[in-house]
Amino acid sequence: MTIVIFLIILAVLILSHEFGHFLVAKFFGIRVDEFGFGFPPRILSLKNGETVYSINLLPLGGFVKIFGEDPIIEVLDKNHKDADRSLYRKPRYIQAAVVVAGVFFNLILAWLAMSFGFMAGLPLPEGFSTFGPDSATSKLLVTEVLPASPAQIAGLKPGENLVYLATKDSSVQNLSSGSVQRFIVAHGSEQIFVGYKEPIDSGLLVGIGMGPLDYRAETKVAIVTPKRGVVGDRPGIGISMDSVGIVKLPFFEAFHAGLLAVYSLFTSTASGLFRFILGFFVGTSLSASVSGPIGLIGVVGDAARFGIGYLLALTALISTNLAVLNLVPFPALDGGRLLFLLIESIIRRPLHPKIVNALNIAGFLFLLGLMMWVTYGDIRSLIKPI
Repeated sequence: MTIVIFLIILAVLILSHEFGHFLVAKFFGIRVDEFGFGFPPRILSLKNGETVYSINLLPLGGFVKIFGEDPIIEVLDKNHKDADRSLYRKPRYIQAAVVVAGVFFNLILAWLAMSFGFMAGLPLPEGFSTFGPDSATSKLLVTEVLPASPAQIAGLKPGENLVYLATKDSSVQNLSSGSVQRFIVAHGSEQIFVGYKEPIDSGLLVGIGMGPLDYRAETKVAIVTPKRGVVGDRPGIGISMDSVGIVKLPFFEAFHAGLLAVYSLFTSTASGLFRFILGFFVGTSLSASVSGPIGLIGVVGDAARFGIGYLLALTALISTNLAVLNLVPFPALDGGRLLFLLIESIIRRPLHPKIVNALNIAGFLFLLGLMMWVTYGDIRSLIKPI
C-alpha cells in the first residue's frame, strides 16, 4: 500500500509540472501534439483539435509533447506549415514562460497541499508559525536519542511524548526543553523518573519537523541516571526535544499559512541544495544527507500511518523540492533551458540545436548516474548491519 501511495504522489507531482508547460504553451498558441497520463505504451487516446490526450500503461507521471521542443527533428525547415507555432520560433520570453510554468505549477501544488494540510491539522514545532491561534495541545517530544546514552539504555525512543520528570524529592510537570535541561542538571547525580507516552505508531517525520498525532493513554516510566560527557560537560541523558502543537486552521487562514510555509520550504530547500552542490565539488561526504526513491517510500509509509495531514505536508515538501531542483541551471533541467535562453539573449542568436541536444543528453546521463548512486546508498542503508 505504501508503494501505491508513493506512486500516486509521484504521478500527481509530475502531472502538475507537465500541465504547467501544457497550459502556458496553449495560451501562447504553441502547438501541443500530446498530453499523456503515464508513460507509453499507450492504452487509450482521444484527439481534441490538434492535441492527443492519452492514457498510458506506466502510471508514473505524465508528459507533454510540444512542437518545436526538439528543433533538430521538427523545425529546422523554416517552410514547415506550423513553423510559426513551434516553441523554437517563439520569442525567448515566451519560451522562458513555458519553461518556468512547470516549476510554478509545482509550487502551486505545494501551496494547495500544505493549505489543505493545515485545514486537516498539522503537528508543527512551537513557534514555527506566526499565524492563527496558539495551539492548546502542545506536547514535548523526543526527537533524537543518542546511541549508548542513559536515555537509550532506559528505552526512550524518538517520537515519545514527555509528561513529567521526578526524583524522590522533587518533580516538574509543565515541561519545556529548558525546564527538562535545568531539572537534569540540578539532579545530575540522582535517579530520574521520566514519565512518557508512546505514540500509537512509532516514527517521526523529523525532516518536516513533525511528530505523531495520537498517543497511548498509559503513561510509562523510564529510570535514567544522568552522566557527564554525553553532550558537553554538563550532566545529560542524551536526548533532543521539541515542543509540538497541533495547528488546525480555518479556510482562509489555512491558505495564508500554506503560502508562508511553502515560502519557508522553498528558501530552506534552495539553501540546502546549494550546500549539497558545494559539498559535491569540494568532496564532502554526502551519502547520508540525500535520499532517493527508496528512501522516500519509507517516509511516505510513516506519513500514511500518521494521517492525511502528514501526506499533504509531505507532498508539499516533495513538490517544493522538485521545483527548486528544476531551477538548477544544468542541462536536461528547466534551469538549464533557461540558461541556454539567457546565453542566446546575450549573444543575440540561437545556439545550434545539435549543441543544445548534446548538452541535454550529457546532462540527463549525469543525472541518471547520480540517481543510481543515491538509490545505491538507500539500498545499502537498508541492509547495513545493526
